[in-house]
Amino acid sequence: MLGRDRIGIVVNEENAWASAQELNELGPLFLRSIVFDMNRFGGRVDALPPEVRIIALLNSETFLDTGERVGLETSPGWEERWSRAIDLFVARFRNSGRRIFVECLNEWDLLNLPPEVAVKAVALAAPKLRPANIGCLLGSVASSDWPAQLGRAIQLLSGDVRALLDGVCFHPYLKSVIADGSFIPPEWRTMGTVSEAVQQAHGFANPDSSLKNLPVFVTEFGLNRLNVVGDSAFQVRLQSVYVKQAYEDFGRLTEQQLGAACWFSWNDRTGVLVGEGPQQRREQFGLWPEDDTLPAWATRAAFIECTFPPVAPLAAQASAVSGASAAVAAAVDEAVLVDAQAASSEQADAPAEPDGEQADAAAELDAEQTDAPPEPDAEQTDVSAEPDAEQTDAPAEPDAEQASAAAEPDAEQTDAPPEPDAEQTDAAAEPDAEQTDASAEPAAQEALAVAESEPTAV
Repeated sequence: MLGRDRIGIVVNEENAWASAQELNELGPLFLRSIVFDMNRFGGRVDALPPEVRIIALLNSETFLDTGERVGLETSPGWEERWSRAIDLFVARFRNSGRRIFVECLNEWDLLNLPPEVAVKAVALAAPKLRPANIGCLLGSVASSDWPAQLGRAIQLLSGDVRALLDGVCFHPYLKSVIADGSFIPPEWRTMGTVSEAVQQAHGFANPDSSLKNLPVFVTEFGLNRLNVVGDSAFQVRLQSVYVKQAYEDFGRLTEQQLGAACWFSWNDRTGVLVGEGPQQRREQFGLWPEDDTLPAWATRAAFIECTFPPVAPLAAQASAVSGASAAVAAAVDEAVLVDAQAASSEQADAPAEPDGEQADAAAELDAEQTDAPPEPDAEQTDVSAEPDAEQTDAPAEPDAEQASAAAEPDAEQTDAPPEPDAEQTDAAAEPDAEQTDASAEPAAQEALAVAESEPTAV
């Protein structure tokens, strides 16, 4: 499972922001949001726990201090307005003590922007962000042609600019996961898995091992429940399986490959409206429904299982097994001790057997001094054999297998495919204790019975 230090959630500083309490319950240590109003965004970030890291998306929708937006990247004066937006961000978050990254543009390939624009954005931003201790990320790709677009952008990066970057952003939508041997969702089986896509993106971003490594930041990934065929309950179950399996798979990637993975999204309000007229509906990617009066979707609980894996039951199970093993071992030791003590007692009561030569000499002396009857046969004088203390077999200590159980992006508004989930359950073998030999004392057998009957935590 991916550690929570690389798990993130996508929020929206305008209308879908998670409180500090909510983030503490959810557990992600990355939060990603588009920035509309710089001051409002700053105030929201200041209220968060200090350990939460921020990925701030700046793009054409970001407002400047003049009240105008940065505007389209193809419009006149864009470079000047973009540079101004970076200056404002640096002034607000310079040396903040919190780890903050700026994602420079969002899904620029879906907007049909050329790679040159994405490279220009980081070339203008990185030299200003690095001295302020703010990270800089190449903007995300998400189209079906993302490999070629990302590859071209990497080729256009100068060595100086690449050295100032902290990673590249990627949105692996329409990618499946494999849970219990099945593709989820099955319609995406030919699209590859989400973890495979991240590995491929890392390969495109790092074609030459002699260059600085750029990890992949998955600033959005998710599953739209509206794309899942079935009732609402089934859609949520599939989405829950998807998020847990995805984070389980991401956990196999190194920090050099994957910097963070952000589930899209925290609230359904982040999705865009699709359809027209009465059929128009908002995308459903979130952990919470758009209506604040409704409870969270079950996907929220699945997300929390990723940030805080349920290890307590496994620890309890291991403790129970260890306790049972100790009880069995103690019982066997006590039985052996009791047998040994009993044998020693019998040996103390039995007369010592005289040495053969000494016994014959004594008999001859007695015969000469007194008229005594002949010595009895050896068979009659033999002392009965010493009793053996039988040792009971100590039972083998049982082993307890631990199984482990598997969230989340947000960014600008983008369409995403269906989302599956597979809940993983852990099973632990109950310990067996071998029975002691029939000759074991009753106290040992009773202790073994108590140990074997002790329930195993699940």
